Amino acid sequence: MRKEPKGWGKILIACRLEKYVLAQFYRSMIRLVAEGQRAGDRNTEIEGKLPAYAANYLARLLLQSDCDSILFVDSDADFAPSTLDKLRDLKDGWGFDIFQPYVTGRRWPPAAVWLVDDPERKFRMKEIRDPNVTEEVAGVGLHFTLMRREIFEDERLTRPWFAFPEDAEENGSEDLTFCARARALGYSIGATSKVRVGHWADVSFGWETVQGFYLDRDARLKIEADKKAALDKMRAKVPPKVGAWGFG
Repeated sequence: MRKEPKGWGKILIACRLEKYVLAQFYRSMIRLVAEGQRAGDRNTEIEGKLPAYAANYLARLLLQSDCDSILFVDSDADFAPSTLDKLRDLKDGWGFDIFQPYVTGRRWPPAAVWLVDDPERKFRMKEIRDPNVTEEVAGVGLHFTLMRREIFEDERLTRPWFAFPEDAEENGSEDLTFCARARALGYSIGATSKVRVGHWADVSFGWETVQGFYLDRDARLKIEADKKAALDKMRAKVPPKVGAWGFG
């Protein structure tokens, strides 16, 4: 955590546009710029480039601007116009240098992109059920993520900031490699479930999808556990068979 927490100041809203995007995303992005952009904020985009190239390009634009922070936005993010307001105004996040909301991955079973340290695998996904938790994490993606300008101004940080997939270190992706390098220099990374962003696929995977899956899975596991407990209890009441010579 930062010694002196502070807000995010003027933000560059920076979108990595895929070649084809859903109309739902365009509506969200247009409303974010129209309703969620404050005085001094800027917005930009890059289209049809590899994720790492696009991230480096947008980070350079941040340094060319007078903005204090950058909000990376991927073009399959599902968010409301107020999402940026909620994220930037959340004082719980002011102590971090990199900060993301609760982001749902685009996979099944659904899960949050909430990465914590694991000595055996570098990172592991953590199940988040508390809707009001903010905590330090080991890494984040760039789906809808705030980062402070000073990170990119730090000459100690290896450039290009985001390594291309074939050059990525053991962390396996350009965003997690960046996070590992930033953490090694003392920058802090946080996530919160108080603000949530979904992930468009054919449908949107969001908080409700994940929590519904958890409830369904836990119910099925409980049924299986109850069945096993009933069978064990029944077996305990049945005396063991005894052979003709008195041996089992």
